[in-house]
Amino acid sequence: MFWCLLLLAKAGLFFAGYLRFDALWNLAFLGLILAPMPKPVRVRRGLRALRQLLIAASAALLFWHDSWLPPISRAIEFLSDPTTVPSLRYLVEFLGRYLDWMTAMALVALLAVSFLVRRSRSVMAAVLTVTGFAVAAASATSLRQADVPVAENVKRFRVTESARTVQFQGARAPAFDVILLHVCSLSWNDLDTVGLRDHKFLSGFNIMFTNFNSVTSYSSMATIRLLRAGCGQATHGDLWNPAHADCYLLDRLRQHGFRSYAAMDHDGLYGDFGKFAQELGHMDVPGSNEGIPVRQFNFDDSPIFDGYGVLDRWWRQRSGDKVKRAVLYYNTITLHEGTRWASDDGSSRQERRVHYREAAEKLFDNMQRLFDQIEKSGRNAMVIVVAEHGGAVEGSSIQASGLREIPLPQITRVPAAVKFIGGRWNRGTEQIVIDEPVSYQALAWLIAESVRRPPFGNRAKALDLTELPRTDFLAEISGVQVAQYGGDYYILRQGTQWARLPDRALPQPADKLAAIKHEGHFGLHHEFGAFD
Repeated sequence: MFWCLLLLAKAGLFFAGYLRFDALWNLAFLGLILAPMPKPVRVRRGLRALRQLLIAASAALLFWHDSWLPPISRAIEFLSDPTTVPSLRYLVEFLGRYLDWMTAMALVALLAVSFLVRRSRSVMAAVLTVTGFAVAAASATSLRQADVPVAENVKRFRVTESARTVQFQGARAPAFDVILLHVCSLSWNDLDTVGLRDHKFLSGFNIMFTNFNSVTSYSSMATIRLLRAGCGQATHGDLWNPAHADCYLLDRLRQHGFRSYAAMDHDGLYGDFGKFAQELGHMDVPGSNEGIPVRQFNFDDSPIFDGYGVLDRWWRQRSGDKVKRAVLYYNTITLHEGTRWASDDGSSRQERRVHYREAAEKLFDNMQRLFDQIEKSGRNAMVIVVAEHGGAVEGSSIQASGLREIPLPQITRVPAAVKFIGGRWNRGTEQIVIDEPVSYQALAWLIAESVRRPPFGNRAKALDLTELPRTDFLAEISGVQVAQYGGDYYILRQGTQWARLPDRALPQPADKLAAIKHEGHFGLHHEFGAFD
């Protein structure tokens, strides 16, 4: 009876938007638990125990299968890979967030109810009938296909994106630097969660994107996408293949007289991040962090160096090199899930949201110090701050806090902003807020336009943004895609079909995810719009 009640609870969680429900496997499990027990099994205690053990194992595997967790094979691969395995300290902390007394009490209550139900045949019959109807209803609902042409729109989107490139033209005087600051684990939803959406640092940019899609929920892929921003949105699988020469952002800038640099506040070893960025994105070998203080430790116990110390060292090197034009790619993981302050002795670990807010404020302060330093030097610079993906500080019904196996819009819709240091047109002007859907190609276009007609000097004019490329929302990682159609989001997982995401999967309505309290919103003219 316990297993029937478990199926009934799963059906309820499915209709509430917390679980998926694989019709065939759940019906097969219902048949297994209702099948009469053969006489040899009934009379032997060991065989009865073995049968219950097999049912329990099947129930656990089916529950995992119906959850929104990644496949077990992927979890095993993650934990067995020496380049990605987290520290034991972090694993204990992570599991402690979810294996709480509420879960234990729910299981005890389910056991108690099943014991009481067995004492009344009429109640047993009623429970079995309700369970049968609930499982049948959940199965029928789960087999129902999405009634909108999401797959066709995604195909059209792929064709359109494969043909889009940004063209760079010759650089004009005056010279300037391009500084790309790539931030791990920062989304608008994260900022809302910790109360930092209106932080003064964000108001200091000339252009703010409130509907920027990072496409992915993992760092390596986000870095490759940014460093290949000259072309349209590639599929996840294409990221591991060489791209057209027009795609590589750093290569294009090198061809126009920019000396390139790279810097990171970490060692780049986790998941072979540095290797992938160099091979697939043509990033330079990062500068040494030797002698820079360690401010945090990552969840794998690797060091995270003082952010301003890393940026200041680069700035001093760039100033000493006496080059006219420079481009920096900087990567920071100070907001990553599982980070802790180096001063933390482990006796009183900070709550996740408290630590995240402190780290974000420190990150903003470090960047602002760099901006002030550049401005005092008298050099011209175009600074772009863009997040790799969100940190999932706030979870949802289908994905717990800290997990990013599904690239939900609240994870991939991230801050992206541009600041021009130097020149006159941007000083004291109102911030331009762009709330149309865009992605990496919009940043490449802005850089190319700035190279063609630098917005610096006494006669410089503001950039004409009417042709800024728009990119509709499609996010993906290996085996998972999330697309927007109208006001809804749809998901495609390996071996399944497009299905509408439950409302509970989106903690905030889509319009609020892209909202920001500023004046001067800027609407884009566009020819694309597969998901309108």
